[in-house]
Amino acid sequence: MRNLLRQARVAAGFTQIQVARQLGRDQTFMTRIESGTRDVTFVELEQFAKIYRKQLASFETIDEVERLNPSLMIPDSAWGRPGPVTRKRRPQARP
Repeated sequence: MRNLLRQARVAAGFTQIQVARQLGRDQTFMTRIESGTRDVTFVELEQFAKIYRKQLASFETIDEVERLNPSLMIPDSAWGRPGPVTRKRRPQARP
């Protein structure tokens, strides 16, 4: 994810300092995120998407979004299977 965030920032024409200021943080916050030494929360990811004018899906897969915010887990019933909420099952490709 860190590479996607860095690429989006550069493509949007922002420096780390500019983004950090918009978030009310300092540059070290951005450095830690883009270097991978600090994880990004779901709320922060939403903020980055807004600043960079990107959709949330631009930054990660559904598995990563679910990891960041477990309340967004997709129930098995959504895939046509009965059962509890899990993170492992995905729809099978149909021939």
